[in-house]
Amino acid sequence: MSKPEKDTIDTVMHLTEEYRGKNPDRLLLGENSIPVELRKEVATQLECASSLFSKVRLWHDTGCYVPDKLSVEQCSGMATALYKQRFVRKNSIVADITGGLGVDSSCLARIARKLIYVERNDRLCRAAEYNFHRLRLDNIEIFNGDLNDRWRYVIEQGAELFYIDPARREQADKYKRVYALRDCEPNVSVLMENIRAYCKSKKLREPDFLIKVSPMLDLSALFLDLPGISRAHIVSVSNEVKEILLYVCGKGETHTAGQIPVHVVDLNSLGEENYTLTGSLDEEKELPASVYAAPQTYLYEPGASVMKSGLFKTIASRYRLSALAANSHLYTSREFVSCFPGRSFGIRGVLPFKSSVIKNLKKEYPKAQITCRNFPLSVDELRKKTGIKDGSEVIFYATTLYSGERVLLRCERIGLESFGAI
Repeated sequence: MSKPEKDTIDTVMHLTEEYRGKNPDRLLLGENSIPVELRKEVATQLECASSLFSKVRLWHDTGCYVPDKLSVEQCSGMATALYKQRFVRKNSIVADITGGLGVDSSCLARIARKLIYVERNDRLCRAAEYNFHRLRLDNIEIFNGDLNDRWRYVIEQGAELFYIDPARREQADKYKRVYALRDCEPNVSVLMENIRAYCKSKKLREPDFLIKVSPMLDLSALFLDLPGISRAHIVSVSNEVKEILLYVCGKGETHTAGQIPVHVVDLNSLGEENYTLTGSLDEEKELPASVYAAPQTYLYEPGASVMKSGLFKTIASRYRLSALAANSHLYTSREFVSCFPGRSFGIRGVLPFKSSVIKNLKKEYPKAQITCRNFPLSVDELRKKTGIKDGSEVIFYATTLYSGERVLLRCERIGLESFGAI
């Protein structure tokens, strides 16, 4: 980055502080002392400030620069970026070959001896260079260019880990909720094959790969589409699934798709673990069907990352729980299980879903939190039918039991208050 480019960003950040709290739209249209050519950049900083604060507070507080709104929307949050540090060996060389805004790079570089950042967008590269300097990271080498022109150099530099965050191709169907890894670029399978062939021809050690993919991708399809996966991590933050991480060991550690260890984790905003669970698709498949039971003393709802994993029989077996029904994914027990990977409740009442009960429910519970699982009505439809408004500490789970009976479970929350919300 040239000195004039750095000076321009410095000016933008200075003006951002001066106009902190101002409406970005008015900044663009109204009269002010900001040079016309810088107004859009300053407005972008102000518009993105809240998102940057919530996702990567360190960057916000350090005065880091964002080139556009999309880069903030697509970047990792600090909790998941810190989680990736466990894949980095101390004093190793790491390559982030889809650099983006650079949040993941900044966290990986804290562990690595050297990090090579590759990004084809020159504006993102300039932003990364500026921000890495603000963050006092002097062990990052930046390459502005196409990945295909750089991966050989990266290997020859001795990179032990390639971090890849493939993006959905522009021509892919954006309306499909679930899509495949082949709909993303770079094409991870092809890239890995090319790298392995090159390493073999040069008699170099094959690097490991850490691939971040969207939670919208189907887990079983991923395991079939990408050979050689050593383990998978499903990462949620405050009960919202953020990403799936696929780790491929260069030493040739292989599993069949069903044998791949699936690590499920939920983090708080600081990156601390709320819960973890490990299983595999084969283990899940081979377990006998869950035991069904009527609601007992406690109710358990798996966390979002557990739901994504599909390890439903695994958690029933592992924690000795009974399921309420086949498709509810709600569990019950007489004795309390303190380490359950999700939400835990005490059941205070079981109400049959009958008109005689429904019509009087609002009088006793004018406000309540409501969740519907394996139930014919949505939350909004149930609120309309009962007249119960949102709020209060009262919690209702509307569900269908294994017998086919529809009930409302009146519950009281137990466990981590910081873990998600109903």
